Amino acid sequence: MEDARGNLWLGSAGQGLFRVQANGVVTRVRKADGLSSDHIRVLCEDNEGNVWVGTEGGGLNRLYRPVFDVSGTGEGLSSERVTAVCASAGGGFWAGTDGYGLNRVEGKEAVLAGENEASKALRVTSVLEDSRKRVWVGLRYGGVMRYESGVFKPFAKALMANRTTRCLF
Repeated sequence: MEDARGNLWLGSAGQGLFRVQANGVVTRVRKADGLSSDHIRVLCEDNEGNVWVGTEGGGLNRLYRPVFDVSGTGEGLSSERVTAVCASAGGGFWAGTDGYGLNRVEGKEAVLAGENEASKALRVTSVLEDSRKRVWVGLRYGGVMRYESGVFKPFAKALMANRTTRCLF
């Protein structure tokens, strides 16, 4: 992910997080430095310039100069396995999990999206908020859904049934 300052952020599977500055200087941040896990799944920059790091087994980390802030199940996040993150135009962001649904996160509080049992088991692979503030959710073996007014609605169900959506852009 490239942030607003031109830094390139790279997440790894076991080696932590790397920041490559425009001048070529590389900085690595690991669990020993305050990251909740060295297994990075997803990166996102929010409207305030915070870098959000979704991890495998360590929940969410917010990097804001110069400290990490970690959110997990203790703050209401539905799972420590964060697989998708997307900043929201209205502030806060969306965090998808593998088998535990989509969360709306504002500040240190997370709330599970959706009102039925099926929405709590969604295996989210990607998430995108469009210019009309509709939330699109890519799923493992479930295609694409749109989350609007508190309800998940299948999109192109006949075309996407039992398909995995890897990214939305």
